[in-house]
Amino acid sequence: MRAQVGDEVVVESQLLGRLPRRGRVQEILGSADTEHFRVRWEDGHESVYFPGADGHVVRPAAVPVPPGPRRATAGDESSLAQVTIAADRIDGSATLRVAADVLARSAVGAVVVQEPGSPPALLSQGDVLAALAGGADPDVVWVADIVSSATVWAARDEGLGRAAESMRDARVRHVLVRDRTGLVGIAGLTDVLAALVDARSSAGLVRT
Repeated sequence: MRAQVGDEVVVESQLLGRLPRRGRVQEILGSADTEHFRVRWEDGHESVYFPGADGHVVRPAAVPVPPGPRRATAGDESSLAQVTIAADRIDGSATLRVAADVLARSAVGAVVVQEPGSPPALLSQGDVLAALAGGADPDVVWVADIVSSATVWAARDEGLGRAAESMRDARVRHVLVRDRTGLVGIAGLTDVLAALVDARSSAGLVRT
């Protein structure tokens, strides 16, 4: 497990029915081969944590974007910038149970899956539900086992109408959003359509 200061550590319990233990990395200790962390746990205690097979890292999005749709500013009106939401990141080795827990707290219903040497991928609540409905064991199957490599990307300055058409054509409900610096977040179809309706209403094109 590799982590950075500020990452969330999730340690799965070996006891049936007990929730995972969560903490925030405060300091990286040791060398690359013996890396361990000083972690502040959600109960307020701090301890030194040595990575194990039951632990996973949840990494915040690299570029902070305020959660939830925001009011457009000059230069990004009627673009994906209005509805881009910061996304949690999760390791491909996380189990479906860990992914489901992260997704349940997600503002957009999807997370970014990042594996060393691989481009970012997108995992949605629907992906996890489909896997579980197909009989996948949530404590055995990894995120990497079900995530699709056919992730749809869109530019941050892409128009809302064009973005909605792209999502319709690709039959997806989420896209990864990028600008010149790289990945900036995720946009969901529900927020895109809501912003389109609001824009048309403001322009007097939708009657109430």
